[in-house]
Amino acid sequence: MTSTDKETTPGTATQPLTHPQPYEEISHTADLTIEVQGADPSETLARLVLALADQLCGGGELRAHKEVRIEVEPGDLVIMAIDVLREVLYRFATRGEIPERCGVVRVDESAGTKVVLRMGRYDERLHGGGSDIKAVTYHQPRFEKTPNGVWVARVTLDI
Repeated sequence: MTSTDKETTPGTATQPLTHPQPYEEISHTADLTIEVQGADPSETLARLVLALADQLCGGGELRAHKEVRIEVEPGDLVIMAIDVLREVLYRFATRGEIPERCGVVRVDESAGTKVVLRMGRYDERLHGGGSDIKAVTYHQPRFEKTPNGVWVARVTLDI
């Protein structure tokens, strides 16, 4: 997995989505499961990243100050999605950064995944109501196309 920082440059990601995005919160003791839907794997992954961001910032407004690129090794779609989310959580824990925008450049089981994030800074006054997420788990993850053609992704977060 690689990750690079770069000052925010508009228009560098393909069809980026901006926080907030629709997702479903599924309650569980000591865990939080989030589920998103998308038209394709890219939109689904972008929504998953922004659902995690929403949980971290408690719905507070984010203002991007820089751009970050994250790349993960090729593999199963659900594993690559978890790897991206873990990098996002790591950046939050170590740098206080939360994605405000997510553009997915590539989601490919044989070539890996690459996302471009515009990051905002955590501010206790604005984001103090966010969830205290400890980890992105491998507990019953999902990233697949449903029979009706909609893509669905689900991950469980340890809180």
